[in-house]
Amino acid sequence: MMIDLTKKGKIIKVLLTIVLTVVFLAAATQPVSGLFISPDPVSGTATYNIGLNTITLTVQSAEGSSVHSRSIVTLNNPYEAIYGILSHEDMERIINGENIEICITVTKNNKDVPERDKALIEKGLEDFSEQIDGLTFGEYLGITVEYRVGSEDWSNVTQTSAELELSIEKSEELRGNKADVFYIIRAHESSTTLLYDLCDNPDVITFRTDRFSTYAKVYAKSLIPAGSLSLFDGTFSFLFFGPFGTPAWSIINVVLCLISSYLAVDITLRLIAHNRQRRRKRAGFDNYSEYAGKQTLVLPTVIITAGFVGVFMFMLIQDFRGIMVLVDFWSILYLVILIVQFVSIGRLFKDE
Repeated sequence: MMIDLTKKGKIIKVLLTIVLTVVFLAAATQPVSGLFISPDPVSGTATYNIGLNTITLTVQSAEGSSVHSRSIVTLNNPYEAIYGILSHEDMERIINGENIEICITVTKNNKDVPERDKALIEKGLEDFSEQIDGLTFGEYLGITVEYRVGSEDWSNVTQTSAELELSIEKSEELRGNKADVFYIIRAHESSTTLLYDLCDNPDVITFRTDRFSTYAKVYAKSLIPAGSLSLFDGTFSFLFFGPFGTPAWSIINVVLCLISSYLAVDITLRLIAHNRQRRRKRAGFDNYSEYAGKQTLVLPTVIITAGFVGVFMFMLIQDFRGIMVLVDFWSILYLVILIVQFVSIGRLFKDE
């Protein structure tokens, strides 16, 4: 059915698979927007030139109404943040000759927490404690995002189109409790969300968010959530199963994606060799070549497309900065891709 590769073709197949593997593994260590442009994280003030005009980005921390002289907050993805905060109309105004200022402020020990947000945080802490043993309140945080164009008034942003990744230094009090794991509880509108720490630096907590209002640092002594030893109730979710939205990467997904990409590269090279032989009026794909035109290409195209879709999706959904799990929600996607590829390959051999 499928033409055999020459020794040279097999070497090329191995090299291409290695290159593809390096690309998708490298992409999984950072946000996709950082794959091609990776500006330095910002703590303090940074300026970006757009033609003859500028975007000034300030990332600062405060306590009460006093801004710290040295920011304890770092924005790790400034370009992603800028395009998430500003609208297309705002970007057009920069191109048309106006400057823009963006200010992100994290307020520690926020004293002006609305009673409604306090109640939400307390309720969230109680609810999340059912999943995570020993979850303890640390301190309130206020996060505000503002921007202004030219000399206009500042505009407050409560939600962005892209997530901002922030790293906040832990206070001496919280460092001293020897807690194993820190989390952030976000209270926004009428709901609370538990955000996970994305890094293993013991001095900072890193998280991604696209909503800005009241937050609270909380911590727990153990990585193992509370509950019975059941696969799908959250127990061992950081060790075995990572539910949808968990900042983790799956070792099974890496293996499945490698197999899928290998099959895609293999079929691609065989298809190239087949077409070259067809042009030379020699046999290609053996008996399968008796199928005309589009029919000859359907199954190889399915195999190749499925493999490269898997690689592209890996770059989008797997984040090596998170915790490693055995399988996660997205393992279903890779299993489906492999099933499609193996069924298509089986059909090719069957038609031999």
